[in-house]
Amino acid sequence: MKKLSVILLTLLLVLAIGACAATENGNQEIDWQFYNTRAESFVSLMARDSFEAAFSEFDETMQQALPVAELRNLWDLIIAQAGEYTSTFEFENLYYDGYFISFVTSWHEISGVTLRVVFSEDGQVAGLFIDGYPAL
Repeated sequence: MKKLSVILLTLLLVLAIGACAATENGNQEIDWQFYNTRAESFVSLMARDSFEAAFSEFDETMQQALPVAELRNLWDLIIAQAGEYTSTFEFENLYYDGYFISFVTSWHEISGVTLRVVFSEDGQVAGLFIDGYPAL
């Protein structure tokens, strides 16, 4: 029983520390408007078939991991599932391990799409994930 209590207390402590890390970057407040604006611009570039411009937003690692043709294929997959992009609906944000994450939910003709756009501190796209197709 004592061992279980120690494990639960440790888990709660880890979660509390993680929650603090998710809302602060050291002692500085995070300018989420900066990252959300970049995320919305990035999604808009893909929606306008400006994949070269969207690709230029990638950091070096992302440029190697997701070439322009594969970025276009990813967007085509999204369009096949959700329909054409119509507008951005909302943002959620998370700071994790030196990265600034904007969850961008956008409206499409058939359903919503939530993309996780991960930024380095300087605003370059360091990760891109499809997080789901919520009904809107």
